[in-house]
Amino acid sequence: MRALASLLILAALAAGCSNRERANPFDPDNPATHGHPAGFVALAGDQAVTLQWNQASAPDLVGYQLYRALATDTGFVPISVVLPPSTTTFHDFGLLNGADHRYRLYFVFTSGRGPLPAEDVATPGPIVPWVTDYQAGTLARLTADGRHVAEVLTPVAGGTPAAIDVDIQAGAIWVCDPTSGAVSFYRPVLQSLSVFRNGFQTPRAVVVDSVDHTAWVGDDGFDLVQHVTSFGTPAGSSQFADSPLGLALEPVTRALWICERAGNRVRQVNGTGGWVTDMAAPTHVAVDSVTQFGWISSFASTKVRVLSATGAPVDSIGGFDGPIGIAVDSRRGRVWVCDPNVNQVLAFRRNRTLEFRVTGMAGAHEIAVDPESGEAWVTLGLGGAVARLSTTGTVIRVLGGFAEPFGIALDVPGRRAGQGPGPATMRLAGSAR
Repeated sequence: MRALASLLILAALAAGCSNRERANPFDPDNPATHGHPAGFVALAGDQAVTLQWNQASAPDLVGYQLYRALATDTGFVPISVVLPPSTTTFHDFGLLNGADHRYRLYFVFTSGRGPLPAEDVATPGPIVPWVTDYQAGTLARLTADGRHVAEVLTPVAGGTPAAIDVDIQAGAIWVCDPTSGAVSFYRPVLQSLSVFRNGFQTPRAVVVDSVDHTAWVGDDGFDLVQHVTSFGTPAGSSQFADSPLGLALEPVTRALWICERAGNRVRQVNGTGGWVTDMAAPTHVAVDSVTQFGWISSFASTKVRVLSATGAPVDSIGGFDGPIGIAVDSRRGRVWVCDPNVNQVLAFRRNRTLEFRVTGMAGAHEIAVDPESGEAWVTLGLGGAVARLSTTGTVIRVLGGFAEPFGIALDVPGRRAGQGPGPATMRLAGSAR
């Protein structure tokens, strides 16, 4: 009996030692780290990558060392000296946009470099995608390559951020929150967030004028489209609109297009007054800056209609189950349409012929186009993800982890203060719920 008790004690001690070893973050059998540096990510920016990881500690840990490889390299080369153990961030600058950069992070011990690196890849680029997560109540900044979430912000505690637009010239983000009745104004460079509540009831749509840095906000509760400054104060007179769900600003003439869902009409407000055209339950609108035609989705009538710059009907396109998100790539003459009920994104030519369709887009809701590359970024409400699509409809990447991604807008910092070409695409602004 005593022999059996001794064996049991020895077995328990052995198991305890084994468990302690596997709790060691440097142990290859550790189920969380597998012996690699933990939490390692490569966050792509414009000609730069930010590398981040979790801090570790051990008596013989000297620090970390970073290595990098491009497709043209024969192997990984060091890009840092041995970094102190307290280091958790490293910035890699002067990189080639559009090229894959592979990174490895090694532990360095008193005995030398560890054998098990953490790895990640990043593709620098000029685009900064911003996504609202309706159910999570957050605003997320994605990396330029769409591989990671780089920043998460809660504009309003307990809110449901929906519609979003970017003032590219000012580098400012506007977000509508219909649940809390608030409009948020965020300047990432200054880390400055302003929340405007006075004068709003149920803001569901927003579009920014990057010329004077004001915004037009569609308030479903007050049946108004309000023109406001970046301080949340009136910038001009409001426009009556019966359930203004979708807004767009023509980038050349700065004419405002309004979808009045309950009013069954599309309205344009311009310098000479404007016009009104009857249309069944318009949802969203995007404007082609070349033709100045408006492309309007209607979830209820399951059609996309096209109006001229004067409001005259040009065409009606069927074959949808309930289109919502819509965006125009004016440079390439392509129009992207989200059809969430059938999990599809469709691309049309300017002459209204179908170019291709992308299937498997779970609850494709909103869409934005990169004016330089022509790529489209789509929120997948049912899939809890954001998809990045090529100009031929190939799925480049899908980033998951969202509760209910809703609105999306693309910032292009390189076009600030007159840099780069002028407006070439009309971003979608507004959200149906």
